[in-house]
Amino acid sequence: MTQTLPAPAATAPRLTESRKAAVAAAVTVVLWSSAFVAIRDVGHTLSAAPLALIRLAVASLALTVLVVATRGRRVVPVRLSRRTLGLIAACGVLWLAGYTVALNAGEQHVDAGTAALLVNVAPLLIAFGAGLFLGEGFPRALIAGSLVALGGVAVISLGSTGDRDWLGVALCLLAAVLYTAGALIRRSCCASPTG
Repeated sequence: MTQTLPAPAATAPRLTESRKAAVAAAVTVVLWSSAFVAIRDVGHTLSAAPLALIRLAVASLALTVLVVATRGRRVVPVRLSRRTLGLIAACGVLWLAGYTVALNAGEQHVDAGTAALLVNVAPLLIAFGAGLFLGEGFPRALIAGSLVALGGVAVISLGSTGDRDWLGVALCLLAAVLYTAGALIRRSCCASPTG
């Protein structure tokens, strides 16, 4: 009498840290890039400020879920200086409120491809600002990477409808400047949160 043993159950491969990072990056890129199209589409129904409020409410809800999910983990409290708290508030106003409203308003005047191209001047501005104001210098790899990223967005925007006007261009460039200011302030806060 021969007995056949069942084959061992296949276990799902565990996600390594690098795979988790790759999945997170892919999800971020898809959601972020689709935001330009969604803003353009919804922008005809909602004005810039209410749309920004909805976007920030969704982000707040997602972050709240993450905080609740990691609540049992040990967190080391950090005392923040008044200067740092002021910088965090400025970052919130410039980046979360100002950038979002300016982008939403800009996309009521330009197509999604043009808005994405104009806002993606921000990485170049951040690289320049970090080198100039934060003493990070100008590494060639950073500048080359920024130019490649901007070139990629330029290629994507070639298929845009060309629906643009100067007010929309100005608002999208303002959004890029506000994004840059917020990112530089955030970087400054992370460098010395207690000082």
